[in-house]
Amino acid sequence: MPYNQGLLDYNVNSIDGNDDVLYIGSKGGAVWARNIAEFPLSLSVKEIKADKKVICKGDSVQLSARVIGGTPPYQYKWTDGQSGSTIRVNPSETGWFVLQATDANSDTASLEIRIWVNKKHETPTLALNGDTLISSAESGNLWYYEDELLYGVTINKFLPQSEGHYSVQVLNNGCLSSRSDEVPFGLLSSDSPDFADRFTIYPNPAHDKLLIKSMATVTETTIRIININGDILLQQTISGKELQIDVSHLNPGDYYVKISNNGQSTVKKVIIE
Repeated sequence: MPYNQGLLDYNVNSIDGNDDVLYIGSKGGAVWARNIAEFPLSLSVKEIKADKKVICKGDSVQLSARVIGGTPPYQYKWTDGQSGSTIRVNPSETGWFVLQATDANSDTASLEIRIWVNKKHETPTLALNGDTLISSAESGNLWYYEDELLYGVTINKFLPQSEGHYSVQVLNNGCLSSRSDEVPFGLLSSDSPDFADRFTIYPNPAHDKLLIKSMATVTETTIRIININGDILLQQTISGKELQIDVSHLNPGDYYVKISNNGQSTVKKVIIE
């Protein structure tokens, strides 16, 4: 017997519907109608959602599947052996995850999703060359001073401006590497006694001018005046045998003059009155 009573002709002549009801016209013999929600649905994995489809190697991603139709309850089997509608995976490389769903009638359906994995840069190393910190990574460097990010500094050679501990990590394809070991930096350190003997600073105490004199001609030698907190107040380059520095703008007190060239350095204390 037809589902709807009163049909005069069982031949389907036309079919139409909306979100709720399916309509079939029977060649002038009335209209057959049925609510779509009453139709049995075949088993289907409707969708698999990932909380992120592009991850960094070592990160995890959550996969959630929605199964419809068939005859519940459902069984879930993923390619990595896990079960359940929601799982967390930690892929090591880009690839596919496939879910096979099985209902109570042993019908099956499957769906797959691809997760892209970006590699992280290896942990960088830091080396101190004279007054310059050098990262092993050519680009993408993020520098830290006492665990605080130094915004806007991405070069692989960095000249510190304050004493303390520095480290670096690398940003590559949106992925952050592990942080390097911390490297201590002391603006007031000096480990080149022979180099120190080459320079004389006078007068000391000074008022308006400081004169730095070298025993021999030097090139590209950096002169820094540093306060007792380790802050660089003035920096100049000397080429030749002497350099005169205007210190009239500095407040009276104790200061340090650091002279650096080609990995060697010396620090001398001066007083400004």
